[in-house]
Amino acid sequence: MSSPGTERSGGRGASRAMVVTVGLAGLVAVAGPVLWLLNRLLQRPWGAPWRVRILAAADALHHELEALLAEDEPEQQALRESVAEAVEHHLHVARLAAWPEEAKRLTVGAQFLDWWTGAPCETAYVNVHEAEIALAQILPDDQIRARIPEALARLQTMDGTDPRRRTAETQLTSDLTERRRRAEFQSATRWMVPAPTRR
Repeated sequence: MSSPGTERSGGRGASRAMVVTVGLAGLVAVAGPVLWLLNRLLQRPWGAPWRVRILAAADALHHELEALLAEDEPEQQALRESVAEAVEHHLHVARLAAWPEEAKRLTVGAQFLDWWTGAPCETAYVNVHEAEIALAQILPDDQIRARIPEALARLQTMDGTDPRRRTAETQLTSDLTERRRRAEFQSATRWMVPAPTRR
């Protein structure tokens, strides 16, 4: 026969075991939904404005390309098809960098590395920029002329002693043939890659 002290001791031990068991069950019940929510949040690129800018720019360029391809110019058919393929390729890469497909979500470690290196942001901006350059090959001359002021404004952000800037400013403001103006516009646009921001 056990003493009252032993019974009290055994009762306290059972109570502690029950508290621990209930505590662990509660922790698991709370941790499960929290981990699921954290996983879902990590799969979405919310809170990164550059991603939204890239997706919007890619959509705008896609619609511009479609409008240009709708124009009836049979003599440029081969060029238009080649440009369309290049533009769509660059836009696909940019979109994928900004918003990965559901089946290709990155692990938390990979997402941290991407944030640390800025690789997706850089990839997205460079490919949108390359799509713009490719599209310029089939832009009508009036649209090239209309975009020269923006190109000149971008040039103002470059080092004033850079010979490329001085040459581009001179050429873009000169009275050039349509073909030469297009070439100079593309050349100036190519090295004026906008600086990406991960904010």
